[in-house]
Amino acid sequence: MDVSPTASDEARLRLALAVAELGVWDWDVVTGELEWDERVAELHGVDPHTFDGRLESFLARVHPDDLAGLQEAIQAALAARSRFLHEFRVLRPDGTTAWVQSRGQVHAEGTVPVRMLGVSADTTVLRTARERAGRTLQHVSDGVVVFDANWRVVFVNAQAARLVQRDVQGLVGRVLWEEFPEAADTVFAEVYHRAMRTQRPEELEAYYGPLEGWFEVRVFPAPDGLTVYFRNVDERRAAEEERARLIRQLTASLNHSEQLLTLSRTLAATLTLEEVADAVTTHTRAALGSLFAGVALLDEDRETLRYVSMSPLPDDVVRAWTEFPLDMAVPAADTVRRGGSLMFPDRAAIVAVYPHIAEDLERAGTQGMANVALVASGRTIGALTVTWAEPHTCDEEETRFLDTLAGQCAQAIERSRLFTRQQGVAETLQRAILPERLPTVPGVALAACYEAAGHGVDVGGDWYDAFELPGGLLALVVGDVAGHGIPAAAVMGQLRNAGRAYALDGHGPGAVVTRLNRLLCHSARSTCATVVCATLDPATGALRWSSAGHPPPVLVDAGSARLLERVHGPLLGADPAAGFEESALDLAEGATLLLYTDGLVEHRSRGIGAGLDELLGVVAAASTSDLDGFCDEVVAGVLPQLRREDDVCLLAVTRRAS
Repeated sequence: MDVSPTASDEARLRLALAVAELGVWDWDVVTGELEWDERVAELHGVDPHTFDGRLESFLARVHPDDLAGLQEAIQAALAARSRFLHEFRVLRPDGTTAWVQSRGQVHAEGTVPVRMLGVSADTTVLRTARERAGRTLQHVSDGVVVFDANWRVVFVNAQAARLVQRDVQGLVGRVLWEEFPEAADTVFAEVYHRAMRTQRPEELEAYYGPLEGWFEVRVFPAPDGLTVYFRNVDERRAAEEERARLIRQLTASLNHSEQLLTLSRTLAATLTLEEVADAVTTHTRAALGSLFAGVALLDEDRETLRYVSMSPLPDDVVRAWTEFPLDMAVPAADTVRRGGSLMFPDRAAIVAVYPHIAEDLERAGTQGMANVALVASGRTIGALTVTWAEPHTCDEEETRFLDTLAGQCAQAIERSRLFTRQQGVAETLQRAILPERLPTVPGVALAACYEAAGHGVDVGGDWYDAFELPGGLLALVVGDVAGHGIPAAAVMGQLRNAGRAYALDGHGPGAVVTRLNRLLCHSARSTCATVVCATLDPATGALRWSSAGHPPPVLVDAGSARLLERVHGPLLGADPAAGFEESALDLAEGATLLLYTDGLVEHRSRGIGAGLDELLGVVAAASTSDLDGFCDEVVAGVLPQLRREDDVCLLAVTRRAS
């Protein structure tokens, strides 16, 4: 076939049709004559030379299931004098079935259709692929709908039908805007039209009123229609909203936790009730943006409530409410009597229960109010009152915050009340545990010094002891139990008495320390201690000692000082199987042995190595002629300007000429 530039237009057209595998047909509507070219005849499985050209012969080859739809489409095109597009199956003489798509255009004379001219193509392979894709799409979790260029539904999967609450068969072949007229003026319609117009994919998530739900939609356009994927996202959005709510709640909780941690640190440094109340009220107002926060406490008679702090309320309100009977009908008193908490979102709610305090509420500027009981050791000791200048409803997080805050406040108040009593008990314990006096032993001079740390409780875990043993020996002990307060003092007393018993029973320093370690390891108290035990024969100067993790003793002789650095084992309480040896030397006449605890040489401003070096320098320069003065000079020289952070205990012994 000649397709050069000089070839006829008909030749060019036939070449294009052949390349596209399209056949041409021509139907004379008036006479009924139908003309096929070779390609169309081949599609129908007939010989073009034997085809009789009758429309009835063509329709006879159409699959029975598709015949009515084809005839309806033909009549619709003729009636509208418009384009014709339809896909149908044909039954070939050899028994095979093929899918054929025919496109045509109706030509009319005036209003009368006289001719339809078109092309046909074999779409069997394409149709098979589409059907396979359709079967696949039936199983996807999204709803899927395919529209042709005229917005007619050509495919819908079961999930889509469920989502729009329609039957699949009732949707296929229907026009979108006729079946769902309520969707025409929605944002979904805008997206569909824009995708069809621009031929670009679109995505959308929006609320669809007719179905009362949120939907996520993805639109994929093609020249002959749209494919729409959509799903209901109500559950996902609800989960996201819940997650956002939890994040907000968590953020608030973290902020409150940080504020509570800061308050806890502040309360740790408070001693008096006034200090505790000031810290609590300041942090409460900052955390909750409240107008007022006050702490009302029961007096010891448990008949009267007294606000420790009432700032920044007006003076007349302060005078009226600083102190009042527990049986008075007011929010704080009711909270203490009943326990728990009382919450009022606004002034009207307060006045409804307590009308007699309306004027005071107005003078104070109070709207919302919260009262939480302060409970310590199972007893209600007062109430925390918080007010707001605007109506305020405490949410779940704020309620938890107030409960925790009240708990911290109650504990701090109980601690401050116990502080004074504990001081007295501590002083009594200290006097009971430490020796009232040192023994008088011929041939030696003894002196001791105890300085408590400046943290307010004058008892710690440091102790010293000196006592005579059978055979004329002198026992010397210095120890340090970890911690301070009554628990440390109790362990200290236990170790001191046990050490005396072991030594008086004839055990040497190493055996005494070994037994003390075993005792502490099997004690109910989980703690540790250091100790150095020594025995001295005043007559011969024979010195034996054993150290359990303790700072090294200092030997002062002839104006020089050195450390006895041998450590014979770990801390007491660290290893129940540990055994402790001992060392020995001869203490010359005039020589001094100094035992001490780590509070003398350890300080946060310097390392222990620097502290030991300073100790050696001070000891070497100090006079041992007066041992009491010697001890005072050592303490003052090693810790001249430093704030004492730990107890300091010293025991010094000098061997004198007999």
